[in-house]
Amino acid sequence: MSERLFKMRKIKEKIHSLLSKHRAKTAAHRKRKNSKLNQQEFDDKKIVLKSVPTTYAIGVTNICQLRCPLCISGRRQQDKKLSI
Repeated sequence: MSERLFKMRKIKEKIHSLLSKHRAKTAAHRKRKNSKLNQQEFDDKKIVLKSVPTTYAIGVTNICQLRCPLCISGRRQQDKKLSI
């Protein structure tokens, strides 16, 4: 009985491993496909996009030492208090 359970565990681990590899491959494929679509839409100057952003920038603070003329925090013309 224990040998049978051992074999079943091995089969389960093998299936899990194969599924993990497949998911990684398909995720990489989707990323490449989206990136290619994004570049094509950019080249065609599309206004409405089917692709999703390829990168995200998350601002963790609104404090900035720069005084950029087009930036709300740089010009100090924002309603919220500057904080971290």
